[in-house]
This record gives sequence, structure tokens and C-alpha cells, in this order.
Amino acid sequence: MTLLENELESYPMGAIIVNVEGIIEYANEKVCKLFKYEKEELLESNVNMLVPEYVRARHNELVYKFFEDESNITTGFDRILDGVNKYDKVSKYDINLTMRKIDCQGVTHKFAVA
Repeated sequence: MTLLENELESYPMGAIIVNVEGIIEYANEKVCKLFKYEKEELLESNVNMLVPEYVRARHNELVYKFFEDESNITTGFDRILDGVNKYDKVSKYDINLTMRKIDCQGVTHKFAVA
């Protein structure tokens, strides 16, 4: 487990890392419990699986725009949005997106933590 993953695992709230393609690269145990998934089910899956059907068509575009705009550091707190769990139950979630960049061996990786 990386230092970042250790930090996110200790968060008192759910946290996921999503890459620029919308693929979940990490999910802490709190996210798994909130959305009723095993960690293995979330990893390498598109984050769209956690948003309601009526949002999915536009969600990919929103993810792309979030990462493309370098001024996007955070969406702010207290954004209450609909999410959907493994059993298709829609619930309200307090979402805060934060973009991070990591330079690793000359390659810049962008990801969002929610």
C-alpha cells in the first residue's frame, strides 16, 4: 500500500482515486461499505457505476472537463449529489472532488480524490 493509500484508508469518510479516463484506481473501505461493493469490484471499473443512470450519459464529459481545466483544484464542500450502490439504490452523498498531480519518473499523473 502506498503512502497516499495509507492516508486515504485512515480518512473518516469514503475516498476514491479516479484517473482521467474515469477509472477507479483506489477505493478505501468506507467507500466500499457506503456503496456495498467489495474493493475488487470497484478497482479498474468506471466511476459511472456509482452514479445514477440518468447522470451517466453526461458524467464522462464532466470527468473529462474536470481534469482538463487546470484551475480545477476542488469542487468545494457540501455538494450533495445522488449516488447509486451495488443494488441500484439511489442515495444522497456529500461529494468533494480534489484534483492532484503526481510526477513519477517524468510522467505526470492526474487523479481525483472524492
